[in-house]
Amino acid sequence: MSRFTEELKLLSLLPQVGLGFVVCLIIGVSSGYWIDRQIGTKTIATLIGCFIGMCAGLLVSYRLLFSKKVDNARTKNRDEK
Repeated sequence: MSRFTEELKLLSLLPQVGLGFVVCLIIGVSSGYWIDRQIGTKTIATLIGCFIGMCAGLLVSYRLLFSKKVDNARTKNRDEK
C-alpha cells in the first residue's frame, strides 16, 4: 500500500475525531449545566463539565488516531514479510 493511500485513510478519520470531540464536549457541558440547575450554583459545575468533556474528547481522539496508526504499521510490516 502506498504512503498516499495510508495518508488518505488517516485523513478519513478526521470527521470521526471531530464528531467524537464535539459530542464529549456537549455531554460534559450539558451535564454540568444540569448539575448547576439542580444544586443552584452559578457556573462551577458547567466549567468542570466543560473541562471533563474536553479531556474526554482529547482521549477519544487520541485513542482513535493512535489505534489506526498502529493498525497501519502492523499491516505494513505484514505486507513486507
